[in-house]
Amino acid sequence: MSLPLKRNENDPKMKHNFETTEQKKNQICKSFEKRCGTESLPRTSNDARLKTMHILKAEVNTSNKDKKTDGKESETDLLPKNSQLINPCETLRCALNYIRQKNRDTILQGLGLVTQLSRSHPAMLEPHMKRINQTVCQQLNSTYTFAARYACQAAKELFKTMQNTARPEFDEIVSRLLNRTADSNKLIRFDANSALDYMVLYISPISSVRALVWRGPSHKNPLASIATARLLLCIATIVGVNVLFTSAIYQKTRKRMLEAAAHLMDDTNLEAKNTAKSLFEMFVKDEHFEQLFYNEVDQKIVDRLHNTITIMRYKDKANV
Repeated sequence: MSLPLKRNENDPKMKHNFETTEQKKNQICKSFEKRCGTESLPRTSNDARLKTMHILKAEVNTSNKDKKTDGKESETDLLPKNSQLINPCETLRCALNYIRQKNRDTILQGLGLVTQLSRSHPAMLEPHMKRINQTVCQQLNSTYTFAARYACQAAKELFKTMQNTARPEFDEIVSRLLNRTADSNKLIRFDANSALDYMVLYISPISSVRALVWRGPSHKNPLASIATARLLLCIATIVGVNVLFTSAIYQKTRKRMLEAAAHLMDDTNLEAKNTAKSLFEMFVKDEHFEQLFYNEVDQKIVDRLHNTITIMRYKDKANV
């Protein structure tokens, strides 16, 4: 029976191999220390230092991945920043070509070019707004979070720069933005609400109210009803109740607002109901309210809300 060979520590070949291995370890550790700035720290064994180095490298890679994913989710502005366009005509040609493509990324790139053009050359875009708004509508229905958010932000920018209210595209964009205010993704909800806020600020009240009351008050989701009530309250505050009730151009608009507020007063959601109530309280304070409410609003709505309106009026007089 042969005995196992014992390791001869005095063997020069073994010594040489061991020394070269240690030298390589030292070189790797020194280079790592130089990069990390840890040369002055107390030294540990080479094996322990190599193990620590691999752990640190793994942690750095993991943190970089986390930063990338977090960055994508936490980005607030997805649209390209405002920059000077060298050749606006060529940019327009590319943008129109891109939004006609079937690839989603190419379409979004085209919408990015459109928003850039709208900031500096809105007159060039005006003849093509029908096609652009149709593209925004399509992307608002996208199941991809990035595409839906991009479309919300594009709609927001176009409300501000182009102020195009051509039907049916404008009404459809507002309707789909209201749908997105009830989305399960909080980032999409935020972008949709922000876009509708811009609509209230930059689009005429006549067009804004018409689009909001089309589907907003009767929406099945309470979040969309809340958004509708909030936006109608904002419009009444911006325009002013007295102007709304005395100006002839707002005749249809005030009727729509009164009927929408009356519908929201019966909403099952408490927040939507209270917001609509606040809107009616603003209306009741105006001296022209009673005449307009009983003459212009449907008789069924008048009968249903007569007692509520009477209570509000007496409360207002008592406060005075």
